[in-house]
Formats: sequence, structure tokens, C-alpha cells
Amino acid sequence: MAVILVTGMSGTGKSTALGRLEQRGYRVVDTDVGEWIEDVPRPDGAGMEPQWREDRIDALIADHERSGEPLFIAGTVWNQSRFHPRFDEIVVAVAGSSVLYKLAGLVTGRAGRMPISTRHQA
Repeated sequence: MAVILVTGMSGTGKSTALGRLEQRGYRVVDTDVGEWIEDVPRPDGAGMEPQWREDRIDALIADHERSGEPLFIAGTVWNQSRFHPRFDEIVVAVAGSSVLYKLAGLVTGRAGRMPISTRHQA
């Protein structure tokens, strides 16, 4: 059965969507917290970066494939691309410019001074 990855930046509604799917009886796993991730040194040496614990994600998907039930996995980590071939669908949650401004603390009332382009809104 289908394995669907829901990914995207913070504040785009991934957790809300997964909560609603879970309320409808679907299996959902938020891999941005808990046993699914670990912090590893960044390649440039500038701090730590969360990544999936690949052994656990592999086991999660393998167990699911035997279940025959849909599975929604949420996560936003740099090594998720290693698993892209195993997902039936990948949903990328995006935010409109008003959300981006709030997240970045860049809200301004003067359109000519907004530092983020609003031409490509979702």
C-alpha cells in the first residue's frame, strides 16, 4: 500500500494535515522528533544537522509495506532524499508570502520594501 512523504518548511501545516489524517484513521508518523532523527555534524563543520536514522526509517517503511495500509510520513531532513524511491508520493507543503514574512519576522506594510518576492505564491 502507499507510503506518502509529507515534507516542507516549518509553519506550512504538515502537523495539522497529519493530525486530520490520523483522526480519519490513517497511520501517520512524524519523523522530525523522537527516535527517528539524530543530530550529526554538518559537512562544513558549522554545527549539527538533524538527519533521519536510516535504519529506523528503513524498518518503518519495510514493516509498513507488509501491512497493506496507507502510511503518511512527515519529515524535513537533508538525508530524506535517499528514501525518495521508496515513497509512492511526495507532498511538499509550501507557505504563502504572509506566512514567510511572519516566520522570518519581516512583516512590513510597505510593499516596495518587502525583502521576499511574492510573485511565486502557492
